[in-house]
Amino acid sequence: MFATLRRLAEQPSEHFTNVESTYPLRKVWPPDFTKLPPQSQFRFERKYKRRLALKAARPRWDKAVKLTQYASISFVLVYMCFHEFEFYGRPYRPVDAIVEKFKSIVGTEPESRPEQPKPTAATASK
Repeated sequence: MFATLRRLAEQPSEHFTNVESTYPLRKVWPPDFTKLPPQSQFRFERKYKRRLALKAARPRWDKAVKLTQYASISFVLVYMCFHEFEFYGRPYRPVDAIVEKFKSIVGTEPESRPEQPKPTAATASK
């Protein structure tokens, strides 16, 4: 790889001259940054950073990588919740602890519900 880069760097670049062009150049390109004022340097840097970011953007690849990462993280989390671990010789499932806590908060466990009076014939006819 480095040999290829070195060989390409040693080759003289073929610049497009004004004589070969049918359209006259308006500006010398690339500009000499040593002769530019700081404001113009900053303007060029900002412009070409933006252009480089747009050129380097790969939205489909970035989206695919992001979805793959989210899918793998979700798979690991779901696997960890529903996997049956063994702590101190007893099976343990984290999802069971979550369900029990939810039931105690909502009040669906039989011991946490208040007693309901049984309907009698007199109250049912009203």
